[in-house]
Amino acid sequence: MGREISEKSAHLQGGEGAKRDQILEESKLSQISETTKHGEGALESRGAANGSWNAETRDESSPPDTLQRYEHALDGSTDWYGRPARRATTGGWKAAKYITVEQVLVNWSYFGIGKNLVLYMTAVMHQGNADGSNYVTNWMGAVFVAPLIGAFMADSNRGRYFTTFVFSALFGIGLLILTISTNIHSLRPPQCPSRDLNCKSATAVQSTVLTIGLYMAGIAFGALTPPVTVFGADQFDENDAVERKQRSSYWNWNYQAITLGAMGAAIAIVTIQENVSWGLGYGICAGLGFVGMSFFVGASKLYRFQKLQGNAAMRIAQVLVAASRKLTLRVKDVDKLYEEIDPESEQKKKINHTNGFKILDKAALWTPKDQKAVQVTGKVNQWYLCPVTQVEEVKSVLRLLPIFATTIIYSTVYMQMTTLFVVQGDSMDTRVGTIKIPSATLSVVEQITIVPGVILYDRLLVPALRRYTGHPKGFSELKRMGVGLVLSIIAMGVSALVEAKRLQVARRYGLLEAQDEETAPVPLSIMWLIPQYFLVGISEVFTYIGLMEMFYDECPESLRSVSNAIQLLTNSLGSYFSTILITVVNKVTRKDGEWISNDNLNTGHLDRFYWLMVVLSLINFLLYVFFAIRYKPLQMVHPVGRPPVELVPFDDGSKGGVNGQDPSSLLTPQKEKEKESFRAPTGKQKPSLSSET
Repeated sequence: MGREISEKSAHLQGGEGAKRDQILEESKLSQISETTKHGEGALESRGAANGSWNAETRDESSPPDTLQRYEHALDGSTDWYGRPARRATTGGWKAAKYITVEQVLVNWSYFGIGKNLVLYMTAVMHQGNADGSNYVTNWMGAVFVAPLIGAFMADSNRGRYFTTFVFSALFGIGLLILTISTNIHSLRPPQCPSRDLNCKSATAVQSTVLTIGLYMAGIAFGALTPPVTVFGADQFDENDAVERKQRSSYWNWNYQAITLGAMGAAIAIVTIQENVSWGLGYGICAGLGFVGMSFFVGASKLYRFQKLQGNAAMRIAQVLVAASRKLTLRVKDVDKLYEEIDPESEQKKKINHTNGFKILDKAALWTPKDQKAVQVTGKVNQWYLCPVTQVEEVKSVLRLLPIFATTIIYSTVYMQMTTLFVVQGDSMDTRVGTIKIPSATLSVVEQITIVPGVILYDRLLVPALRRYTGHPKGFSELKRMGVGLVLSIIAMGVSALVEAKRLQVARRYGLLEAQDEETAPVPLSIMWLIPQYFLVGISEVFTYIGLMEMFYDECPESLRSVSNAIQLLTNSLGSYFSTILITVVNKVTRKDGEWISNDNLNTGHLDRFYWLMVVLSLINFLLYVFFAIRYKPLQMVHPVGRPPVELVPFDDGSKGGVNGQDPSSLLTPQKEKEKESFRAPTGKQKPSLSSET
């Protein structure tokens, strides 16, 4: 199967590309001409605010609500066999649903590891509270650095499908190693009756085997997340108004898939781990991982495959190198910067030149040296000269970095839910009636909050806001994320108040000096933690989903996996920042008693740590507002060879046309531009190859 997939990935880049593109273009033009015979078309304005074109037309001879759709996708995608993708048999929700199911199962496996890992490290591997929390946050940091590996591989010559398959397999193998380490007695420390200082620590071999399994599974999970997420979004044609709207909903349901997986882990896996066996719990995680991969591979013939844009890392490096070679030169006229307009590049979307990061414009600066190289070799060396669109691709990523940076503190808040919230709950009364629940299970409150939260947001809040604001998504992703940041500040404040209450009860019952937390829980119900889990869950509906959608929409096609990886990198940096913060806080407060005690949480001041997070989050929010106000969105230019497909009347209203021109005129080759296949300025002037800047 791996060989077949690899051959498929190579086939999509093969010599049939030009023939396939020709068939696709002829199909589109034929359909456009056929549609215009029915008379005047109607302009559907949905999505126009975002600069995207609607790929649906109304046939005036049909009932008003009947939409006439094109046979093939208009985004240039192909099917499993390398043919132009047909709408009826590929893509859309018919394909994305299998990807979504795979996301549910893989996330179920991943969260089955992560939800209770801090307790496994303290109860089974005999680490302290702070040490166990730091181990988990370091592991999660590695998990969310790994998306960069998967993203660059996916946006290179391997593609998103192949990358997802490879890392799904590695994820399963890592889970198998983890299952072995938890089931073989010699690979874990001897059981300890209570968590005190006399427990025997894990040996080097035991720690190594566990770490190999954890990191292989974690890194593979992180690496497959960007390609599978973006591959799901690729199933919706952004040139079609119906599918474009479905893609917006896809992001909500994609996060639902993550949430459902986390919920399954919190309810089922955690309960099995603590009440039956850790080995059985991790074994189930391994099985879910392989079943998820089976769902993904089994639907292969339903997928749409986007044309590969080349190695994303190389495209970024080319801009940086080309600009550095011309640091001493000045850009006097941006209209004379180099841009590709050969027939192949005309099928790709262009990006308008922007004034920010002007130093990078030098990469597109046409010089006599570049002119001589083109005359000798007949092509442009992009390590010396890059088109404006390629330069703007790099700029689009750089513009997102301030927004990215201001979500790191939010991720630090989120990480407390899988570490300190769990430790906090484990020191409380975990009985609900006659049932004793694992503290990690309480995180199901977060998932239960997200599931209806996403539905209510998508079905009720967005339509209501749309009527009020006129924005197709209710309000922008930036405003959506801002709401989530505010909710995270409130969540940390509530956490601090609850912890202060817990310490007050512990003081009242004389538990501040107790050495064995397992036999002396604070007589305060774990249900007191529900509000903080609830607030974090609601904040995710706004912040994380808004961040995912923004990083997809605001990056060009060639860098979408990379942008998704950068978005996930906030979780990694949030994890590492949490580790650093806990370590620094404990060192600074050691004289007066560590805020986060390794042995007995009752002797610490976790409430003060939460208040510190409130202050940091508030400062972070003010910085976010500063950068969000100054953010300028990406502006795409429609390809010359692929006009908008909405039918509009001519100026005189005589008949329908495409953008006010007869569709038959689109069949005429644009000879003038083909002659200048090496260079075209971004403005109106068109200097010859002999001109100088």
